[in-house]
Amino acid sequence: MPVMLAMSSVAVYGRSDQAFAEDSPTNPEGAYGQSKLEMEQALRQADGRPTQLRLLRVGNVLGADALMQGQPRPTWLDQFPDGRTPVRSYIAPVSLARVMKKLSEPALDHDIWNVAASDALEMADLLRAAGLRWSQAPAPANALPNAILDTTRLQKFMGRVDQPTSAADMVTEWQAQSLQSVVA
Repeated sequence: MPVMLAMSSVAVYGRSDQAFAEDSPTNPEGAYGQSKLEMEQALRQADGRPTQLRLLRVGNVLGADALMQGQPRPTWLDQFPDGRTPVRSYIAPVSLARVMKKLSEPALDHDIWNVAASDALEMADLLRAAGLRWSQAPAPANALPNAILDTTRLQKFMGRVDQPTSAADMVTEWQAQSLQSVVA
């Protein structure tokens, strides 16, 4: 039976100081998270077709967000009272492709998968590893300090894979992939 991978987001979970597991309640705060949750619900309701639906709740994909664009002006990051910048679950693009290939295998026990590297990263650490400039400003009251996925299920399923988890290793994979796309 064919497998359909649907890309959802950590944004469906909402706000928490704890990492979100796949069975955590959903409570999106913004329009983006709400639209992703509605997409998930619509796909589940249409699940009468002969496919296996897999909802991939993805963290940030390094290089696909505005953080790593290297604009002429420095990036602005929220700074929270503890001195930290936002902490997010990230995955590098090549690692995401590997995960998607593995999750497209038939006959898996779960239909919801959190997809990110095993360790969440502070955004400033990624910018530092990439050699990019940034500035910090006090975080507004509604800023989200953490968006962290618990990827225990994914890590158990994937086994030991060569997946970057540090900011430096993740940036290295992203830069190598970016260079390959320019050369290709």
